[in-house]
Amino acid sequence: MMKSSIDRLKEYQIKSGYTPFQMDQIEHIISRVLPSFLSSKEKEYYKNSMLEEFRNMLEQRPTEYQNPSTYSLLRGLFLRIESSAIKLSKDNDFTFPQKLTYGTASIQAFTAFVNDSNQSKDYLMLISDEMFTFANLLAKSIGNLTISSSSTPEAWAYCFQETHIAQALRNNHDTVLRFADLILAYAITNCASQAQQYNLNSQEQIAITNLIRDSFELFVVGHEYSHLLLGHLQGDHDTSSEKHYVQLNDEKIELIITNWSQEVNADILAAHLAIIAQKGYDFASAYVGVDYCLIALIILERLETHLKGNRIVPVTHPSAEIRREMVFDELVKIEPNIGGLYKSNTFIIDELWNRCMYLVQQLNKMTDQLLHLPLTRVPYRFTQNILYRIGDVMLTEYDKEHT
Repeated sequence: MMKSSIDRLKEYQIKSGYTPFQMDQIEHIISRVLPSFLSSKEKEYYKNSMLEEFRNMLEQRPTEYQNPSTYSLLRGLFLRIESSAIKLSKDNDFTFPQKLTYGTASIQAFTAFVNDSNQSKDYLMLISDEMFTFANLLAKSIGNLTISSSSTPEAWAYCFQETHIAQALRNNHDTVLRFADLILAYAITNCASQAQQYNLNSQEQIAITNLIRDSFELFVVGHEYSHLLLGHLQGDHDTSSEKHYVQLNDEKIELIITNWSQEVNADILAAHLAIIAQKGYDFASAYVGVDYCLIALIILERLETHLKGNRIVPVTHPSAEIRREMVFDELVKIEPNIGGLYKSNTFIIDELWNRCMYLVQQLNKMTDQLLHLPLTRVPYRFTQNILYRIGDVMLTEYDKEHT
């Protein structure tokens, strides 16, 4: 018996450990996520508004297992991407899906995919809830490094100049440690949610973080939707004997293997969709998170080789470096000013990566001396505790060595 996309989503969510979500769980969660700088009156107002939104979302969810908060975010992203696609369809021959279900599951990886397992055009777009955590924490790190003082208290600005970033890296070790925590948590546990979660202290930090994260997440959803718009899931797919999967607890979900040209085309269309979806921002600002999404994939590939010692042989997608270059080469034709931003983003992530790898070397020495184990085999909470206790001292030494 063929399973519908909703049945498949429910099955994945049950295997993820999801349970039916009830309203009495919501109030406690909302109280935890509201920014500390809000007044009591403001907190009460936002809490009531969010509770009402959650009540509406409970009715809209595709399954009773779907977290309404995550679904609200995903639905908002999808509707904006779909609206962008409708605008572009005037000049493009898109194939809009007649039946599409989207939702999240606890896939232990930074993963998103769309499939039609029954070949019935009843599509399922599944997004790992870890993707949202990764995007949020990465955006906070980049936002904290690029935030810049403004001439007016009401405004905020960001600065990607290398001199500004270099100074921020020396003066803001906490942000570097937050980045390292994210990278190490993902590398060692496959879960970005194992990194420490934290709130930002100012509205300016929240604004720049939201900009980067929003663009990042729009690109992810846009990429999967672009496969449908471009007809990549219609017709024959790679049927080679070597299959490729993502892991969901004890189950393997088979991925549809498209060719590299299709992946690059999906990236390029997704970038356009994400940029159009960000109303009120200039082209370069809307592009920042798109670029950091692709940079995130580069980081994950580096982790496999530098930390785990695995050899990367791209099969389902081109290498992340190639994907980033191809998207940039296409977009810079439209907006030449993003050239400087692309260069600055490369500088930022390389500087963060170098510091992260220095921390890894020092932590590896410590775990080897104390426990006679490599870093990747030590319980992550132990490593995380050391990182935050003496990471600042390690980074001070790094700064001295590289002055």
